[in-house]
Amino acid sequence: MDDMLKNFVATHGKFDGSVYAAGITDEFSLRAFDDEKAHNIMDTNFFGAVSFLRKLTAAVYANKGSAHVWIASTAAHIGAKSLSAYSGSKGAMLAALRPLALEIGSKGHRINAVSPGWVNTEMTQKVVDNSGIERTGVTQAVLGIGQPDYVSGMILFLLSDGAKWITGTDVVVDGGLLAR
Repeated sequence: MDDMLKNFVATHGKFDGSVYAAGITDEFSLRAFDDEKAHNIMDTNFFGAVSFLRKLTAAVYANKGSAHVWIASTAAHIGAKSLSAYSGSKGAMLAALRPLALEIGSKGHRINAVSPGWVNTEMTQKVVDNSGIERTGVTQAVLGIGQPDYVSGMILFLLSDGAKWITGTDVVVDGGLLAR
């Protein structure tokens, strides 16, 4: 990753911000808990986010005052049967958010999270298709299932100077899912 970042910075200049949108999920009940799959989910969703932030706030890669956004999930706030590893990984992101904001804030950087509800993506459609989770009411947001552009506006705002006094915050963009 270092070589890729060095090449990017040499060509385009230092980063002013980033979005960590990598995320994976898998379904398994407690009885069928799969340690290897759970570790893979945690490695990608949580440890990957922390590692990415560490790299992209280093002085060699980032301009002072850079803004960073993690894509978390309402799954960190509410549960869904058989998604404990996914919910746990997104909950770990949110638990780390404030301490990391304090740490990188001393260098002028910001970190926030956006927790989308059910958004019509390939990953969420796979969960719905495999589990029938949609019938459980978990995806029944007041305003329905979202589209990716419903979330991107908040991400762009958090990256902008309009949000320069916001850090360590999780913004829920869920169409009213948590209101139920």
